[in-house]
Amino acid sequence: MGVNLNFVIFFAVVVFVNCGNDFDFNLPAQHVKYFLFRRPDIAEKCRADKNCPYNLMAQNLDECWGYEPNCNFGKRSYSRKTIKCSKKAPDIEKSRNAFYYNADFGLIKKHNASLVELCSPGDASLRCSESFEYCYAKNIFFNFANLKHDKNGKKYRSDIIGKGDVGGRCKFHERKFKNLALDAYDGYLQSWAAEMKYFQRFPSFQLNDSYCDVIFDQPTIVIKLDAGINMYHHFCDFINLYLSQHLNGSFHQDVDIILWDTDASPYFDIFRETWLAFTTKPLIDLQDFDGKRVCFREVMFPVLARKVFGLYYNMPMVSCAFYLFVILWL
Repeated sequence: MGVNLNFVIFFAVVVFVNCGNDFDFNLPAQHVKYFLFRRPDIAEKCRADKNCPYNLMAQNLDECWGYEPNCNFGKRSYSRKTIKCSKKAPDIEKSRNAFYYNADFGLIKKHNASLVELCSPGDASLRCSESFEYCYAKNIFFNFANLKHDKNGKKYRSDIIGKGDVGGRCKFHERKFKNLALDAYDGYLQSWAAEMKYFQRFPSFQLNDSYCDVIFDQPTIVIKLDAGINMYHHFCDFINLYLSQHLNGSFHQDVDIILWDTDASPYFDIFRETWLAFTTKPLIDLQDFDGKRVCFREVMFPVLARKVFGLYYNMPMVSCAFYLFVILWL
């Protein structure tokens, strides 16, 4: 299929909400109503608080992104209004739908539909989407005894995590896990299969100082990155991280971000300022945890830059144009 893209893009594709105040949104004004629809809990607080700057808007929320369970790609969705297909397309409606599911918020709907609970109930939890392309966990640990960064500092290593190096205290659904792993891509920048395949149940695990060398109490993002010296490749990271924030339903900036980079040299990033759209904290390098057991209370493993049929990279496309109005709020 031909590609005829007339994207209006204001880099980067990242918008977040500060967590210091439920209503202190770091969002373009035109996005707030969609976010409130996505988060009815925050919308309810806003309706009940006359000091909420969006109190009036929150009284009547009827517009959505399009991927929410109570919303579809219809007249109410953001995308329905913004996707414009070529009049030369043999079937405009079919083309519009194909674009929506391959290059727009419909991609999030597909990820949501494939999410599987792999470890629950218990203190810990783990859920991942198809092929381990996205994962979210609570109260888990990683043991980086095999990192040995000084001796084995090669880029794109997949041998860091082995048996006994990752897990939590919960009921592990082994059959679901094996089914998810059957068709998993093991490419370094395609999935988290290499890091999650040894996940197991640890009945004795306690998230405390006696078990953990390092504890992340705040929400954390762990991300593997494409080339930081190339704008095209690196913005694949940022765009898919934004997609993952939609999957997670959280846009605040009070998060720790760990760069899962196994190279002996520090990750070189000429677009480092872009991270300010995601976090107010300094970035953390993986080599800081060499030989340590690291525990997370809440951690997200986002969709990666080179996901098969992903967003921006490896993206199948039809002849449509999408008015993408995204602003970098630093």
